[in-house]
Amino acid sequence: MNANEHKTAVHSAANLRELCDALNEAIAYSDRIDRSVEDVVLGLTSLTTFGGEEPADTDEIWSWNDTHVITTDGRGDFIIIPR
Repeated sequence: MNANEHKTAVHSAANLRELCDALNEAIAYSDRIDRSVEDVVLGLTSLTTFGGEEPADTDEIWSWNDTHVITTDGRGDFIIIPR
Protein backbone atom coordinates (compact mmCIF):
# COMPACT_ATOMS: atom_id res chain seq x y z
CA MET A 1 0.00 0.00 0.00
CA ASN A 2 1.10 3.55 -0.62
CA ALA A 3 0.33 6.64 1.48
CA ASN A 4 -2.89 7.44 -0.36
CA GLU A 5 -4.17 3.89 0.09
CA HIS A 6 -3.43 4.04 3.83
CA LYS A 7 -5.22 7.37 4.09
CA THR A 8 -8.24 5.93 2.26
CA ALA A 9 -8.26 2.82 4.47
CA VAL A 10 -8.27 4.95 7.63
CA HIS A 11 -10.93 7.38 6.48
CA SER A 12 -13.24 4.73 4.99
CA ALA A 13 -13.18 2.24 7.88
CA ALA A 14 -16.62 0.75 8.49
CA ASN A 15 -16.17 0.07 12.20
CA LEU A 16 -13.83 0.58 15.14
CA ARG A 17 -11.82 -2.61 14.50
CA GLU A 18 -11.20 -1.71 10.85
CA LEU A 19 -10.14 1.79 11.89
CA CYS A 20 -7.76 0.54 14.56
CA ASP A 21 -6.19 -1.96 12.15
CA ALA A 22 -5.86 0.68 9.42
CA LEU A 23 -4.22 3.13 11.84
CA ASN A 24 -1.68 0.53 12.96
CA GLU A 25 -0.90 -0.39 9.35
CA ALA A 26 -0.41 3.31 8.60
CA ILE A 27 1.99 3.58 11.55
CA ALA A 28 4.04 0.65 10.25
CA TYR A 29 4.12 2.20 6.79
CA SER A 30 5.09 5.64 8.11
CA ASP A 31 7.93 4.06 10.11
CA ARG A 32 9.23 2.31 6.97
CA ILE A 33 9.28 5.55 4.97
CA ASP A 34 10.52 7.68 7.91
CA ARG A 35 7.48 9.99 8.04
CA SER A 36 4.99 10.67 10.79
CA VAL A 37 1.67 8.86 10.76
CA GLU A 38 0.00 12.29 10.58
CA ASP A 39 1.89 12.93 7.31
CA VAL A 40 0.57 9.65 5.90
CA VAL A 41 -3.01 9.71 7.18
CA LEU A 42 -3.84 13.41 7.66
CA GLY A 43 -6.80 14.33 9.78
CA LEU A 44 -6.07 12.23 12.85
CA THR A 45 -8.02 14.68 14.99
CA SER A 46 -11.17 14.25 12.90
CA LEU A 47 -11.47 10.48 12.59
CA THR A 48 -14.85 8.86 12.10
CA THR A 49 -16.76 7.74 15.19
CA PHE A 50 -19.19 4.83 15.25
CA GLY A 51 -21.99 5.74 17.60
CA GLY A 52 -22.42 6.40 21.25
CA GLU A 53 -21.96 9.56 23.23
CA GLU A 54 -18.69 11.45 22.96
CA PRO A 55 -16.55 10.57 25.99
CA ALA A 56 -16.41 13.33 28.62
CA ASP A 57 -12.62 13.43 28.25
CA THR A 58 -11.36 12.84 24.72
CA ASP A 59 -7.69 13.38 25.55
CA GLU A 60 -5.88 10.44 23.91
CA ILE A 61 -9.20 9.09 22.56
CA TRP A 62 -9.10 8.92 18.76
CA SER A 63 -12.48 7.32 17.99
CA TRP A 64 -15.25 5.40 19.71
CA ASN A 65 -18.43 3.39 19.45
CA ASP A 66 -21.12 2.58 22.04
CA THR A 67 -18.90 0.29 24.09
CA HIS A 68 -15.23 0.89 23.22
CA VAL A 69 -12.68 3.60 22.38
CA ILE A 70 -9.48 3.73 20.37
CA THR A 71 -6.50 5.05 22.30
CA THR A 72 -2.76 4.35 22.23
CA ASP A 73 -0.87 1.86 24.33
CA GLY A 74 2.03 4.10 25.35
CA ARG A 75 4.32 2.63 22.71
CA GLY A 76 2.51 4.38 19.88
CA ASP A 77 0.23 1.57 18.73
CA PHE A 78 -3.51 2.11 18.55
CA ILE A 79 -5.63 -0.21 20.69
CA ILE A 80 -9.31 -0.71 21.45
CA ILE A 81 -10.35 -0.70 25.09
CA PRO A 82 -13.74 -0.77 26.84
CA ARG A 83 -15.24 2.59 27.76
